[in-house]
Amino acid sequence: NDATKESIPQKNATAKSVFAVFDGHGNNGHVVSSRCADKLPLFLSRCDYDQCKAFAMMHNDISAAPVDASSSGVTCVCIVWDHNQATLQVASVGDSRAVMGRSTSAARDKSADIVVGDAVPLTIDQKPDDADEKARIVARGGIVGSRDVLFAPVSSHRVFGAVVPSPLPMGPQRVWYKSGDVMMGLAMSRSLGDTLAHSCGVSHTPLVNTVALSPRDEFVIVATDGLWDVMSNEDAVDMVCRYAGVAAKDRGGSSPSPSRSCWCATEAARLLAGEARMRWERESHVIDDITVMVIQFKNTT
Repeated sequence: NDATKESIPQKNATAKSVFAVFDGHGNNGHVVSSRCADKLPLFLSRCDYDQCKAFAMMHNDISAAPVDASSSGVTCVCIVWDHNQATLQVASVGDSRAVMGRSTSAARDKSADIVVGDAVPLTIDQKPDDADEKARIVARGGIVGSRDVLFAPVSSHRVFGAVVPSPLPMGPQRVWYKSGDVMMGLAMSRSLGDTLAHSCGVSHTPLVNTVALSPRDEFVIVATDGLWDVMSNEDAVDMVCRYAGVAAKDRGGSSPSPSRSCWCATEAARLLAGEARMRWERESHVIDDITVMVIQFKNTT
């Protein structure tokens, strides 16, 4: 159900690179995810990289497409890297996430060592239990709550000798809506697609964060919740740094600290995905979709 997109221009082009991760859900989530990977970069270029406009165009395209997106959609993190301005514009809907690995050292040239000390979140997970998100959904007539499971312990209340089970909230807060005769629950408050949920307050408008790159910014991890549900921001950044340090030593470096020119972002992403899978296997018989992208900065400032 997941997809990624990278669009890296030539030096004489617009000097903007686009990176995106999509996490599909629902019966047609894989179709919606692939459509977004194909079309969102085109919409961005048409509206001069205005991410709010591009996300609106993408949502309208999904709604009009010959695919049932009434209960299928995607979360998305999209990053537009402006090389001329040395900025990242990070837009997100849902609970996929982008996290910056930021060095504690001000040194920033091609041969300098990376000493990463901070995991800086660039996005905010958009969940129905957030106060502002919930207020918007409720104002549109939406219902927010956990799934209730009937629970009947031995000490339960009895009526005429019979045990009366009590509802017990289980799992995350969801936005509840009706699809035919079935109640459906969406575990995020913003997405692309999910047209029925959007009729009761779910939004396609992304939260947008513009970040000025500094000499301390080393890399960004962009991933679906399949990574973040089993790994903290700090764990993920530390793992990339440990891998980068080993890569630097393997290439003849004298220091265990990694040189920014000596490690592979694709390999770092593979290691993160593999570690996430192992953690899922230890904790659950179900493994969520896992998509990871690592963007490495080299002499960007």
